[in-house]
Amino acid sequence: MPRRYHAYPDEYQVLHVLSTAGATVLALGYLMPAVYFLWSLRYGEIASANPWELPVWNGRRPLRRQPTISSTFRWSRMTL
Repeated sequence: MPRRYHAYPDEYQVLHVLSTAGATVLALGYLMPAVYFLWSLRYGEIASANPWELPVWNGRRPLRRQPTISSTFRWSRMTL
């Protein structure tokens, strides 16, 4: 679509309407989650420490111990 026209030709009217409709849908797509997020911050209930009721989060069962990595490489013994 050409730019810098004070009045566009009629053949571009459909493109303008489609562009406006797409921008409106996109704006609603951003606005709805933002409004819901702000509403839930204000009026939503506080989540518990274990909202999904998983045994890993409740502290009754210890987590599996993660392996530790230790390096015993001595740089002073390295020969090139």
